[in-house]
Amino acid sequence: MRKVNIFINPMDYYRKLSVNVKAGLWFLLCNFITKGIAALTTPIFTRLLSTEEYGKVSVFYSWQDILGFFITFALSSSVYQRGLIKYEDKQDDYTGIMLTLMSFTTIISFIIYWFFRSVLNKAIGLSTFSMVLIFVSCFNVTSIDFWYQRRRVLQQYLPFVVVTLLIAFVKPISSITAILLINKNKVMARIISDTAVTLVFGMPIFIVMMIKSKRYLDINIWKESLFFVLPLLPHYLSQRILSQSDRIMISSMIGDAQAGIYSLAYSVGMLLMLLNSAIDGTMGPWIYRNLRDKNYIRIKNIVQPLLLLFSLCVLTFSLAAPELVMIFASREYYEAIYIVPIIAISSYFIFLYLQFIYLEYFLGKTQLIALTTIVSAAINLMLNYIFIKKYGYVAASVTTLACYIIYAISHYIVMKYLCKRFLDIDNIYQAKLLLIISFTVVVLGILIIPLYEFTVIRRIIAVIFILITLCYSALILKQFGTEVRN
Repeated sequence: MRKVNIFINPMDYYRKLSVNVKAGLWFLLCNFITKGIAALTTPIFTRLLSTEEYGKVSVFYSWQDILGFFITFALSSSVYQRGLIKYEDKQDDYTGIMLTLMSFTTIISFIIYWFFRSVLNKAIGLSTFSMVLIFVSCFNVTSIDFWYQRRRVLQQYLPFVVVTLLIAFVKPISSITAILLINKNKVMARIISDTAVTLVFGMPIFIVMMIKSKRYLDINIWKESLFFVLPLLPHYLSQRILSQSDRIMISSMIGDAQAGIYSLAYSVGMLLMLLNSAIDGTMGPWIYRNLRDKNYIRIKNIVQPLLLLFSLCVLTFSLAAPELVMIFASREYYEAIYIVPIIAISSYFIFLYLQFIYLEYFLGKTQLIALTTIVSAAINLMLNYIFIKKYGYVAASVTTLACYIIYAISHYIVMKYLCKRFLDIDNIYQAKLLLIISFTVVVLGILIIPLYEFTVIRRIIAVIFILITLCYSALILKQFGTEVRN
């Protein structure tokens, strides 16, 4: 009888993988590690900073996230990734042209800010020094992101992993050291140290990419990029309003301490964005290529199982919310547990809408993207203004979930329209399956909250969900590997 070796050497299996799969695995792993480091250092920062100080730091980064789009026009995002594929034979020159455009937008934005700094500082609630730090950080973070995107498209995972992990380790170490040394102003110590790290890494990367390029100006590419990205700016801004305005409004309406508690809950609830970001970064170029080659069934065969897996992760995560909050913060943050599931469900709808928006980016229908995002953000601001004063930060979590649901539905409608208009198909995905998964994750996620009073029962259910999630992960792994390999 023939002997079957049931033991598989992991290295043999790894060597047989295609470059596509190897790159995807490393990008996925790297995203997990870097985001994981940020998550694991949260317990340190919540113990070094008071709830009020933690709230102030969170509000600063919220403003940095929002203003970044006015400063760099999000030129390192989808427009650059799309351009790298389009100008595949002259990527160095294309990168230099885009970096020059990004430098130009940063300088113009800073000049405008400088002339109106008194008014803007008062409206935003930050000092001139803090605003300068935002400009420095945005420029360098975007430079690093250009480099990251290029490595992804070229599937050069080794330099990507080295640089990413180096930054991920240096940032928290420098911040913790700064806070301990500059005890009188912990908030500025944290912010300055982060900005310094982005400058140390971002500026050399910017210079090297510019040196490699032989061209820095191409009016046609600038026009093409701006025509693509300008209609998206309201979309990007509205995205940040959806994710960041809660903390700013809570801080201004009910206090920095409440903003700190909400920020902790948001950080814990959005830990699933580690998985979301990793999948998005890895799958983005692959989905664009399959859209180009009209391999719609392959996209469906990958995305729908991943959607179900993500929903299982959301429910498992929600069941573990009390333990996670206690790990990530001290007792003064404990009340945050009751909004963690709501925020976790929001991460599911973020993952869902991203699957629809790829087609909109691919076809260049950015006006439709902007419209749906602006409407959702406007609803979010309105609901927050009405309900935060009355119900506190709990209202902010509920309104955020409601708006992400609206957002996902809107993008689904747009995607379906584009499928019929440009692809001659009815839909890429199965609508009924998406509806069933979405409805189930919302209902079960909310029903988990009362279980926090019954610790033993909740933990038994959590173990069951962990086992189901692991088994399903193993089940789809083979299908995932086969599809991406091809």
